[in-house]
Amino acid sequence: MFWFGFSILCGVIGASKGRSGFLVFLAAIFLTPFLTLIYILAVPKHKNVDPPIDSASSVDIACPKCAETIKRAAKVCRFCGLDLEAYRAEQEKNRGSEEWIEQRFERWLREQNPPVVDPHPDGRAELKKGFLWRLKQGEIVD
Repeated sequence: MFWFGFSILCGVIGASKGRSGFLVFLAAIFLTPFLTLIYILAVPKHKNVDPPIDSASSVDIACPKCAETIKRAAKVCRFCGLDLEAYRAEQEKNRGSEEWIEQRFERWLREQNPPVVDPHPDGRAELKKGFLWRLKQGEIVD
């Protein structure tokens, strides 16, 4: 009875360390529970390593035309049919122009929670400085 109970304890400890509790239990039954316990306590905790997720293709974004949720890697919006590759090429061509920065700044103001509506001119200049800094740091992605 002691052998069986000690084998169950080994299985529970093995399972808590990320091993197969049933296989550890069987090892304790057929070997000795004492040696199995020493082995289980000596081995490091097993880490399940999942395959890395391709973040570029798994993140959802909003379509710039219809605002429906689509995959970042999508080439065409499945809701409105917008050619996203052409849109991205146009955005990249215009990126950095004064007009693009102003449009992106206005959109950024609307996206804030709560949205910033008609800030004071001095406050607007400070907000724009912060926006440009975040844009430069890569915190704001289009």
